[in-house]
Amino acid sequence: MNANVNKGGFEQGEGDKVAGCESNAMITLIVCRKGCPVLKLALFLGCGCVLIDPASVSTVSAGSVPTELVGQWLAEDINGGGVIDFLQTTLEINDDGTYAGFAGCNSYTGTFGLSGKEITFSPPGATRKICVPAVMDQEGKFFEVLKHGLSWRVEETKLFLAGADSKTALRLVAN
Repeated sequence: MNANVNKGGFEQGEGDKVAGCESNAMITLIVCRKGCPVLKLALFLGCGCVLIDPASVSTVSAGSVPTELVGQWLAEDINGGGVIDFLQTTLEINDDGTYAGFAGCNSYTGTFGLSGKEITFSPPGATRKICVPAVMDQEGKFFEVLKHGLSWRVEETKLFLAGADSKTALRLVAN
């Protein structure tokens, strides 16, 4: 195998797949050797680099997402605990089966699946910034809600996502 060292000092062999992300003079490099079971994709969000495993995502077909669900939503309440004033935790649901937003400290993206009034979010790819503990706590609670299958309903300008116990886990307003 022929190997060479790229400018970041990483050895790259023949047949290796390479993805990189450069941000503020810091380089993140992913090398997947020939025969690697899963090739990770690098997405560039602002100054962050996000890895998403393509095998873990599935999308819904365009046009099958109800129009009342599509749009940008701002969190008003997470599990009955409210949210921090002026902290913009957003969820954008797109008609192509993708979702994205800002969780309070980090940007994120992923895909979702629908089955009637049930929505399931794939694990999000997110930037990895660290903020003050209260912000990180709210962000953690937000991401925890998205891990579970949820029922959804829209009433006027609000989106309600409820857990298996039918309690509202996330209340959002159109943004």
